[in-house]
Amino acid sequence: KNLMDSSGAASAVLDGKGNVIHINPAFQKITGLTIKELKSTNWVTIFENEHRGTALMLYRDSVNGKHSGSFNQELLIRSKNGNEYFVLATIRHIPELGITLVSLVDITEKKKIERVVANQKERYKKLFQQSIDGIIIHAAEGRILNANAEAQKITGMSLQELKETNIRSI
Repeated sequence: KNLMDSSGAASAVLDGKGNVIHINPAFQKITGLTIKELKSTNWVTIFENEHRGTALMLYRDSVNGKHSGSFNQELLIRSKNGNEYFVLATIRHIPELGITLVSLVDITEKKKIERVVANQKERYKKLFQQSIDGIIIHAAEGRILNANAEAQKITGMSLQELKETNIRSI
C-alpha cells in the first residue's frame, strides 16, 4: 500500500469482484473522485463512454488469464470536474492475491504534441505539394527521396524516375 501510494502513476486496486478497494493520491487527483465515490460506482465509469468497453475487456481478459503480465492501452478519461486526460492504462490481475491493479499514466501532453506534429506534417505536405517552385528532397549521398509536381514538370521526369536518379545528375 505504501509503495503504491508513493507511486507517480495513478493506481487503483480492485477486489475479486471488480470493486475498488484502494486508490492512491494520484488516482484521486486525475479522476477527481474519492475512494468513497469510487466504491459506490462501477470503476469503468471513469473512462469516456467510447473507452469503457475496452477497459472492461482488458479487465476481463486479465482476470481470465487471456494475456499474461500487464497490458497497456491508451484510453480517455474525464475527471469529475470535466477535464479530459489521455492515459496509458495498465490492468494486471494478480491471482495469488485475488486483486487487480489498474494503473493510469497521464499521456495528455504527449497526445497534444502528437497532434501538433501531425498538423505541422500536414501543413508541410500541402506546402510541398502546392508550391509553385520545384522541390526535390534528397539524401546526403544524392539519392532522391521525393519531389513535388512542379519539380517533376521542370525535369520532365516522373517521381519514380527521379527516385532512380541521383540529384547530381540533374
